[in-house]
Amino acid sequence: MTSPSDALQALGSDIGKWVFHYPVYINTFCLAYHLAELLDGRVENMRHYLVPHDWSQGIPHFLHTADVEFFIATEPMIEEVREQTNCVEGREFTKYRVGSIFVNRARLKRTLDHELSDIQDIESLEALVRLLLSIRNIKDLIVITDVPQSARLFAEELEKLFAKFSTSGSSVKNITIRIRGYWQRDMTDLFERIIPKIYLFSAPIAAIFEDRRARYIPIDIDKSVPNIPTFVAARYAADIEDIEVQKMLDCIETYYKNLFDAAADAVRCNSVPKWAKNLSCYYGRHAESSRQMNPFSQFGALLSDDGHPTNVKARDLEYLKILDRHHGRLADVGNTAQDQL
Repeated sequence: MTSPSDALQALGSDIGKWVFHYPVYINTFCLAYHLAELLDGRVENMRHYLVPHDWSQGIPHFLHTADVEFFIATEPMIEEVREQTNCVEGREFTKYRVGSIFVNRARLKRTLDHELSDIQDIESLEALVRLLLSIRNIKDLIVITDVPQSARLFAEELEKLFAKFSTSGSSVKNITIRIRGYWQRDMTDLFERIIPKIYLFSAPIAAIFEDRRARYIPIDIDKSVPNIPTFVAARYAADIEDIEVQKMLDCIETYYKNLFDAAADAVRCNSVPKWAKNLSCYYGRHAESSRQMNPFSQFGALLSDDGHPTNVKARDLEYLKILDRHHGRLADVGNTAQDQL
């Protein structure tokens, strides 16, 4: 099987023109990793071409060091830049699927004041809403996330369910949903220990929560929150021809199609292709080194306690499963395929 990175070879002739600003996620790290292979031996310092980026900051309205700068973005991010300049193009490459939210068992138990009873698994989002509405004088709910757009869609669904289940006569119980990025600090939380918290994170952080079911209750929201279209965005200089940018985006779009197809094939065949070997290990080390930018990005669910794979083949296959689950064919067909994993 050929590597998905074969689709990137055409970018080799444009080295020096482009920079990729990448958030440290499974799907974006794959592109950064394969671009690093392309750059190897051709440039003195890869850090000038591959730059970690907190995608919650959006796309800058100015260029830094290259004629074409690639970012991972949502459509609103692209439109915000387009209000300032026409020199931006976006190409959708995936629809990100959020599978579950997570609730801390101990905190929920304390919130409900059920000190002598165990908190059992919660089967649905509707069941969680009914449980939260049973809390006396509840006014706030905090959603902690690294995918704000998904969190906003989730909050909209929560508001509908709160309105549906809290109606009593002509009155509706008003609950304020506060969305908080994992990077934000809220000192009031020190004094508001009974405010319920919901965790909504992307892979592999979600896999870490999933791996710790004794502490966190997973609740499937696949049918509640729409998949999020995600784009590779190109912000480019005014003297660069549009057709040149489109050709670069064609390469990346083809790369991602091949990547997701290859991940799905690997999961179906239960085997790790040559191009993916040790990918989880490299990702784990890179995510760990980026903790100051993303303190939750440790690849803990796929690594042993000492930070190294206990079984490299199994970890690489799990990496591909997560990639496929949230971005590939499985993300398109929903729960039926999810159950096959």
